[in-house]
Amino acid sequence: MTGVQTCALPICINGATRIRLARVNADGTLDTNFVASAANGPSFTTVSHIALQTNSQIVIAGSFGTVNDAPHTNIARLNNDGTLDTSFNAAIDTSPNALALQSDGRILIGGAFTTVNGQPLTHIASLKSNGTLDTTFVTTTDGNVDSFAVQSDANVLIAGNFNTVNSQPRHHIARLTPNGSVDTSFQNGMAGADSYVGCVWYDPAG
Repeated sequence: MTGVQTCALPICINGATRIRLARVNADGTLDTNFVASAANGPSFTTVSHIALQTNSQIVIAGSFGTVNDAPHTNIARLNNDGTLDTSFNAAIDTSPNALALQSDGRILIGGAFTTVNGQPLTHIASLKSNGTLDTTFVTTTDGNVDSFAVQSDANVLIAGNFNTVNSQPRHHIARLTPNGSVDTSFQNGMAGADSYVGCVWYDPAG
């Protein structure tokens, strides 16, 4: 799929109004084949995270209560033309701070939330490709997870405002295996970061 996703407040692009979501072509012209909207009633609305899947479907997350006028709480998935993927059903009780796709299609979310799909989960969770909870992924942190970096080997770097991961000391940065367990070969016995880490990135060169 060519083009660039954009997310913001209601905007006018090349004379056309788009509500929180728009797509432009590679040359900057508005892609009129993509039409989608997000809203949150009288509350502030934002789409703060976008992830493009290999099948060209688009996972969006932010602070919203409806997508294309259908109820969806803070996360949803769109088809390539902006229509809602009704097979994807997930809900987060507050806007997530981080969103990432794993190589097998699972979806990682991180932030200050306390429930996902009505289940008590804090700071980090994994969803299956249909939006249901991935119960094989088990991770707990004592603070927010605000950034992900998925490595080519499917391990996941996480960063944020935490000091323990799965009850093991990890100060603001850690690495997880694909099932959410702590990778003990990374930062084991090290001091980590002495304050909040807001972003982490993976260099494929190692």
